[in-house]
Amino acid sequence: MCRFVTPRRRAAFIVFALAASSAMLAAQSPERPQAPCGPVPKAEPTDSQKREAHAVAEQARQASITDGSRTARDLFKRAVQLDPTDANNVYALARLYDDAKEPRPALAEYCRFLAIAPSAPEVPDIKARVAALSQELTRLRAENAPRFVPPPETLFVRTPNDNSVFALATVMPGLAQYYTKRPIMGAAVTAASLGALYWGLQSDRRANTAAGVTLSVGISALGAMEAYLHAHTPRSRAPRARH
Repeated sequence: MCRFVTPRRRAAFIVFALAASSAMLAAQSPERPQAPCGPVPKAEPTDSQKREAHAVAEQARQASITDGSRTARDLFKRAVQLDPTDANNVYALARLYDDAKEPRPALAEYCRFLAIAPSAPEVPDIKARVAALSQELTRLRAENAPRFVPPPETLFVRTPNDNSVFALATVMPGLAQYYTKRPIMGAAVTAASLGALYWGLQSDRRANTAAGVTLSVGISALGAMEAYLHAHTPRSRAPRARH
């Protein structure tokens, strides 16, 4: 005759269920968007580098009048490389990149300016421009992202992240089958694994307890392997009969 579950065993089941629920919620939580500006490395130019950067910046300002923005941009880039702490040169370079429709280097220089001159009067406008450039880069990355197009004669059963099936199976037996859109198989794996675990824990014999836990872990591992293979196995699409 089955014995009633003791408080210790009931607590073990509760802890197991809470851990599984927490892991599932963590796996489903959306990723936090990254900040547009990352950390800017500190620079300590020498006095000679600062003097040279000042001279090159003067050439860049003259070039912006006579030779065009491209020459001025190259000279300001050289000046910023010599002295990255000069906010005026950094801002001028950022504006030239922005006017040339080069969002990536423009964003980098705007972020450098915010790091070295956080109290400048231009900061509110630059922050708005940084947000706009960040959105533009995100859109460009999405447009240029490679897209997998399966051959027309083959149907691949894939999930958003095939490698996550093992992780899901360790959280909860059968969850990998649910993830690969097979709820009946998932329910069978869950029932078999938890049934073996319950059988082992409700017994007073240590041998039965060890056997039940081992069997439960084995069923979970087999379920994970089955889900992983299922997600990576191509299946031929049967041709439809034409009348």
